[in-house]
Amino acid sequence: MLTNTGTIVQTGTQNSGTLEIDPGATIVNQAGAVYDFQSDQASLLANGGTTSTFRNLGTVRKSQGPGNGDRSVGATLSPSIFANQGTVAVDMGTLHLDRNSPRLTSIPTVNS
Repeated sequence: MLTNTGTIVQTGTQNSGTLEIDPGATIVNQAGAVYDFQSDQASLLANGGTTSTFRNLGTVRKSQGPGNGDRSVGATLSPSIFANQGTVAVDMGTLHLDRNSPRLTSIPTVNS
């Protein structure tokens, strides 16, 4: 389990911006914490199976990477389970919540 109580900044280029969550792994973004995607190539993906979890109690933010006006370009958040009790903020560009995430719960969003 990875518990974020501060700020995690995820950046990257086309082939280096992906973080994979193994089956059974959990990331908890605590209240007051920020998980910030700062690139259109930054991705957080399930690595097989259906049991990886991203639990958001704080803020998941997409703050950089304009996507050049193309909605198919952008950062991707795709764990098996995205349990959101916090905020999803898209300041710039696009944040994809992958359709393959079988349990996507309560997504209030804020466009800053």
